[in-house]
Amino acid sequence: MAAVAGKDDNVGEVVDHVLATRERVFVERNGAPAAVIMSARELEGLEYTIDLLSEPRTVRRILAAEAALQVGTSTWVRSWPRSTQTPDSSCVP
Repeated sequence: MAAVAGKDDNVGEVVDHVLATRERVFVERNGAPAAVIMSARELEGLEYTIDLLSEPRTVRRILAAEAALQVGTSTWVRSWPRSTQTPDSSCVP
């Protein structure tokens, strides 16, 4: 995470830095964070995560899978179809 102060900084260089490092850059105004510069891809990922976590059923599945991993009872990976590389519906709690 980097911070940018002042309006004379080269925005192009900041964008190049963000794209190269995948860091978020905080823009400060009067010494306080005012905005964030981040790659569009990172923003899409955050928005996707927010969408997923806004669904209670998805959160329950994630928590159940984490609990199963903690106690060593997770078996859902065993029957992934090779053609799709995603779990089939019989494997999802």
